[in-house]
Amino acid sequence: MPSVAGSSYAVPATLDDDVIVPSGGNSYFGGGGNDTYIISPYTLSGAVTGKIIDNEGSNVIQLVGGLTIASSSFFSNAVQLTLSNGASVQILGASGFSYQLGANAPAGVTANSLTYAQFAAALGASVPTGTSAVSGSANFVVN
Repeated sequence: MPSVAGSSYAVPATLDDDVIVPSGGNSYFGGGGNDTYIISPYTLSGAVTGKIIDNEGSNVIQLVGGLTIASSSFFSNAVQLTLSNGASVQILGASGFSYQLGANAPAGVTANSLTYAQFAAALGASVPTGTSAVSGSANFVVN
């Protein structure tokens, strides 16, 4: 069931390898393992902003196929993705993650891993060196 605007919580992961599916306007903190975060319009929707913060392990952001990113803003080490359904996700420490477009671990769907710079380029942007954001292409659809 998709989440709606309301209270936000800190959602910690374990020290193991976790699969985390943001589903509301919460802060998702990874633990010591190699964690996978799955961004899906079916679980993250409405007027919410989920925040992903994880600087331990080798972590992956998976954006499921069919997801439409209405807008994206890339910063030197953070990115904000606004989905077509109104939800947003912020990834802090973004250069420490790898990105997989069209992947979905629970469904057994895999994809090549991209660095932060490659992910930005795939969305029509670049990673800035200053403090200003660089916008990606509007209405990017993940295949």
